[in-house]
Amino acid sequence: MLKILLPLDGSELAESAIPHAYAMANSIAAKVTLLRVVSPAEFRNADAFSRVDWRLRKEQARSYLQDVAETFDTANIPYDLRVEEGHPAEAIMETARDLGIHLLVMSTHGRGAAIDFPQGGVASKVLSTFGASVCLVGSRSVPARKPKALYQRLLVPIDGSHESECALRVATLLAKSMEAQLTVVFVSEIPEVPSILGSDERARDLCRELADMTRTAAERKLVELMARVPEQLSLRTSVMFTDRSINQVVEVARRFNPDLLITSMTMTDYVSTPYASATQIASAVDNVPMLVLGPKGIGDAFCDSGNAEPADVRTADVS
Repeated sequence: MLKILLPLDGSELAESAIPHAYAMANSIAAKVTLLRVVSPAEFRNADAFSRVDWRLRKEQARSYLQDVAETFDTANIPYDLRVEEGHPAEAIMETARDLGIHLLVMSTHGRGAAIDFPQGGVASKVLSTFGASVCLVGSRSVPARKPKALYQRLLVPIDGSHESECALRVATLLAKSMEAQLTVVFVSEIPEVPSILGSDERARDLCRELADMTRTAAERKLVELMARVPEQLSLRTSVMFTDRSINQVVEVARRFNPDLLITSMTMTDYVSTPYASATQIASAVDNVPMLVLGPKGIGDAFCDSGNAEPADVRTADVS
């Protein structure tokens, strides 16, 4: 069974991730672990607290998680509760490793508020070393709908890579489960004339020709991918060119404003630090929840990394 980790700190901002964990678990048949980390920093005088204080605080934390768990219990979604001691970022990562978590669902902000993200807050620290998939819920993406109807408009940007196309399979599962509209956008940079060539007209013509060739190939690729999507889904496709100076995922999210954006780590310009750009994207468009498929996690569960093509999503089982 797939495993989801939902860290909470008791704040309203952190709790905005709860409906998203519910929706994900319900769609991919996953077990949810609710985590509350009790940190010495929560005490006014961290040097003076006693073991009695610890036990009381841990009991309060477990009681809080039990109240949250009622949402999952009534929907027959399997769950367990974890209360850990220590610093939040380190405890979240250790718990994720110990449990073999496939998906981390968390808000970009918690008790530390907006100024803590992405420069050093708990979410940023966790993502800097996390290798599995993650669902980031921004500070302005508090859901106005019930979990079962949370996602009505899903957006998947692709760039022709195997990793980005694997996001389509996960998006299809969510769309089928929630009867959501699915929009797939092939994204490419606008071909530009190198500055050394100045205003050379032949170079400009070549750039226009390259853009036309890219659009034709992208439309062909979209037709090929859409043949794998169940016919009963509400589906839209588009080809979009973006300026090199603008992050492609940010531009797509702003233009289409979906309820959930599903993408791969490769689409967030992954280089050496996991989710380095993902944290910046989440900060730039914090009204759009973002599901990023990492090299490990739910992406592996639905895509064969050794296969040149993503699995056929027409037979996806969401039961």
